[in-house]
Formats: sequence, C-alpha cells, structure tokens
Amino acid sequence: MPAIHHLMTHQTILEEILAGYWEWNIQNQTVYLSRKFKETFGYAEGELDEKAETIRSLIIPEDLARFDSEVVKHMENGGKQPFSVEVRYIHKNGAIVWVNCTGGIIEWDDERKPVKLIGCHVDITHLKEAEAATRIERQLFENYFDVNLDLLAIMDMDGQLLRVNTQWEQSLGYSKTELQQYKFFDFIHPNDCTKVREAFGQLKREDAVAEFTIGYKSKKGTYCTIEWKLLAKQGLIYATARDITMRMQAFQERDRLQKINQSIIEATTDGIIMRDKSGKVIFYNHAAAEMLELEQNAANLLNFSELKTVREDGTEYPQDEYPSMCVLKNGLPVFNNIIGVQKTNEQMIWILVNCVPVTEEDGKTIMATVSSLTNITELKARENQLQATIKVALDRKARLEHFAHIVSHNLRSHAGNISALIRMIGDTQDEAEKKQLSEYLEKASAQLMRTIADLNEIVDAGKDDTVRTLNLKNHIESVIESLAAKIQQKAVAIRVDIPDNLTLDYKAAYLDSIALNFITNAIKYRHPQRKPFVHISAYVHEGNVWLEIADNGIGIDLERYGDKLFGMYKTFHGNKDAKGIGLYITKNQIEEMGGEISVESKPGEGTKFIIRLGAANLR
Repeated sequence: MPAIHHLMTHQTILEEILAGYWEWNIQNQTVYLSRKFKETFGYAEGELDEKAETIRSLIIPEDLARFDSEVVKHMENGGKQPFSVEVRYIHKNGAIVWVNCTGGIIEWDDERKPVKLIGCHVDITHLKEAEAATRIERQLFENYFDVNLDLLAIMDMDGQLLRVNTQWEQSLGYSKTELQQYKFFDFIHPNDCTKVREAFGQLKREDAVAEFTIGYKSKKGTYCTIEWKLLAKQGLIYATARDITMRMQAFQERDRLQKINQSIIEATTDGIIMRDKSGKVIFYNHAAAEMLELEQNAANLLNFSELKTVREDGTEYPQDEYPSMCVLKNGLPVFNNIIGVQKTNEQMIWILVNCVPVTEEDGKTIMATVSSLTNITELKARENQLQATIKVALDRKARLEHFAHIVSHNLRSHAGNISALIRMIGDTQDEAEKKQLSEYLEKASAQLMRTIADLNEIVDAGKDDTVRTLNLKNHIESVIESLAAKIQQKAVAIRVDIPDNLTLDYKAAYLDSIALNFITNAIKYRHPQRKPFVHISAYVHEGNVWLEIADNGIGIDLERYGDKLFGMYKTFHGNKDAKGIGLYITKNQIEEMGGEISVESKPGEGTKFIIRLGAANLR
C-alpha cells in the first residue's frame, strides 16, 4: 500500500502540479503528455496522438529548430545541465502560446545513447505580451521624446544635462553630444541667472514644479526667448520648453502695428465705431465723436441711445436694426446702409455705414463688429437734386409716350369706327338704315372731334393735361355711342349699371381711353359661339370709385399670360389686328391717376377687369 500510494502521489504531481509535464521516448518516438500539457494548447484527452511528430508539428518551425539545437547541445554535454528554451506553440484555436520548455535526459542505454527525455512547459504568453507592451511603450516614449517639437531634457539636480531630444539642435543649433558636456546654466542670459537659481532652489522638494521664461543662448551666439517648465522627480529634473522667440517678435510687431493703426484710425475723416459681441460700443474715433457730437471719453463709451436716427424715407431707424446689430445677428457684412442722424441743432446729417464682423481664429465666431461712417450729407443733397431733375425728365418722357400712345390708339379706334360706318352706308340700299347709320356717323364724328379737343387740351396744357369733374355714367355712355357701328355690326349687348350722380375728378382723355380699350377688347375677343355681352358697373367702396367691365368672351389664360398681361406689345390670342399696347397704356393711365387694376378670367368663359379709379364725388 505505501508503494502504491507513493506512485499515486507521484502521478498527481506530474498531472496536476507540474505545468505541462511531458516524457519523450527517443528510441521509439512515443510521448507521454500530462493533462495540463494538453490543456495548455486547448486539447482534451484522446485528441492528440502520443507520437513525437504530432507534438513537434505544433511548434512554430523556426522555434522547433532552436528547440532541437538546445536538445542536441544537452546530449553532447552528457546531460549534465538541463536545457531551457522559449518556443511558440500553435493553440488549437490558432492562437500563439509562448512556453518556457525545461527538460533533460533521465535515461541512457548501454551505449550512452539517450532513451528518455522529460520536461515541463510553463505558459509564459502573458509575460511575453507584457514584455512586448513594455517594448512598445518604451519605443513610443523614445519616438515622442525625439520627434517632439518642444525642447525636452533630463538633468540631475545640479543642472547637468543627461539627455536631450533632437529639437535642441533645431532650435538652438547644438548637437546632443555637445549639450551633454554642459550644464543647464551655461546657456542662460546673464540677466536671468538669479531667477533660474531661485527656481532651482524650489526644486529641492520632490514633485516640485518651476516655470519661467528666459533668454537662452544659441550656438550662433544670439539669445532665444525660451519658456520653461521643470519637474523634480526621484533625484532628477525633467524639463520641457518651447522656443517663443517668434511669438514674442510677433507680439512686438503687433503692438507696433496697433500703434500705426491707431494713428491711421484717428487721422481718417471717416468715423470708426467698434462694438463687442453683445452690441456694446467699446471704441469710437475722433471723427465719429465729431460727426455724432459725442464726448471723446474712452472711459465713458456710450451706446448712442440718445441719438435720433431715421431711414431715407423718414421713418424711425430702430437701434436693433443698425448695421452692427444685423452683422451680430446674421454673421454677414453689411454695406452701403444710409442712416439719417438728427443733431442737436435740428440739422439732419446723412451717414453711409459699412459694417464687418471681427471673428475668432475659426473664422466663424464673432467677437466684435467694426463700422465705418462716411458723412454724405452734401452728396445726398446733390443726389436729391439730381433725382428731382431726373424725375421731372422721366415724368415728361412718360407723359409724351402716353400722349403718343393715346393719339395713336384713340384716333385709330375712332377712324376704324367711322370707316366701318361709311362702308356700311355704302353697302346698304335701305334708306331707313342709311339714315340711322348716318346719325351714328354724325355721333362718331362728334366723338372724334371731342377726342381731338381733349388731346388739344393736353397739348395746350404742356406737361399737365386737365383734371376735371366727370359724370362717370354720362362719359361711359358717350364712349358707347361712339362705338355704335361696331356694337351694331357685331350684335353686342351692353348693360350699364352706374349711379346717375357718381362723379369723380379725372382726365377726360384717360377715361375715354380706358373705356374705349376695354369695350373694344370685349368686342374684338368675343366668343364665336354665343352672343356678345358686356356688363359695365360702378360703385363706391371706402370713398373710392370702382369700375368693373365684364364680358362673356373667349377669356384669358392667366396662369400662362398673367405676368405678361399688361406688358407693352404683348398679345395672347393671335389676332392680326392686336397691337399689344392697349392694356399697357390703360394700366399706366390708371396708375398715373393713383388707381389700380386687376383681372379675373377663365379661358372660354369671359373676363372681368376691376379698376379703382380714384376718390368719388357724390352730387
């Protein structure tokens, strides 16, 4: 029993305690593998053949050669010293398993040839991974140390430079070898030595930090401005620094340019105003103060709330709509804004304002606005005078054009009517009809004479034709009588619903032209499949005379032609007699008299023109 117990104990040690125990019978090439050995590589009992070649196939080829080499050396020295080698196995799942393989020959034959080799495998994968991670970290540190754009150094507590990075050579011109022959203090500007020694005195304490900016001598002999930060740790000083020479020069250049800009701003005749991102005025120059009658006191900057500002049309210009406020709100520059400012002497000055944003480095975040103010009061006065002159000239031109169109359009209508009457008189043999047509001809001639008289009135009046009080119903009926021949010829039914006492102040020639144009259009564009009908009505709404002329003609496609309807020389029905100026003239006449016109129409159903003529006179 003790012997059996001893054997069981020995087996337990081999199977459970020793990590990856194995035996190799060299002569018959069989192996014994412990359970732990198999588990190390992911195999269960019975999954691996107990052959040496099977186990050898699991070892990475280049590591197998090293393993064999170590075993051969062990044999050659008679097995005096166990062999030990690190090799990589391929796990069942394909992963790499690092093991430390230690073993030795425990049995030789009579010829001193090895019979049995034993050993154990210790899984050192985690150790290898840790070593790899350490190597990576060390390499990362080396890379960071060497490629860092800052000056990095490690020195002892006396300032002896032990290690520096390559940036020292880039910034100061010294090689690493040269620098390690010096102490930190050897390059300091004489004026800064006391400050640095005091800082080093603070570094006697563990984890102490010192910061300072000093002049540091380059290899060329010039001094650079270096910003330092030092940390004391475990008897060493770790230093990081940055060459800020160019930055300091830039600051100096900025200060110089600021002084120049300040001089320019104060010397310019344009006002300059700066507001912060909240809209508060933070600066204005002498010209702005003089222009707006402000006190030139930088300690008491105003928001100009006491200023009375107006737009060009005379309405109030609210402060929240100032160009600077719009720039802050929208982020876009504002140019050519004109603001009127009433000064204390009641004089109005006009200012042209341009405003641009001042942004942070990102080019988007606004931190302030700058406005330039140019006094354009004299220019504005000359512009107003010029505009008045241009307006007079344009009014005269427009009147001449309207007059020419009226002459052409109205006379052509009358001439066409008279021509038709003469032709009808010549064609008829009926004496009664001839008499009636002759009466129409007389009325048409009289209407023509009245139109000519109206036109003469316009000519005699120069640029202003006469506005007089007209009875709307009488005037419309007079126009209808002048078109009697056309109305009879085309069998047109006309209904007039206008109050007898409805009068208004209007130009007779314009009213004739308006009525003639819409009635003749209703006749011209009648529907071929029904009897033409025209309804003329008028009424007073909110003190204005409204005239409506509706027909049952072919209508107008407003979706297609609505935006061109009142254009000059625009025709829409392919009528060879259409000139395309009637509606254009009529609209201009209505709008000149302060009225407006709109239209309702459907193709195939008819058209209604709605006209606001002007103020009514009820008598």
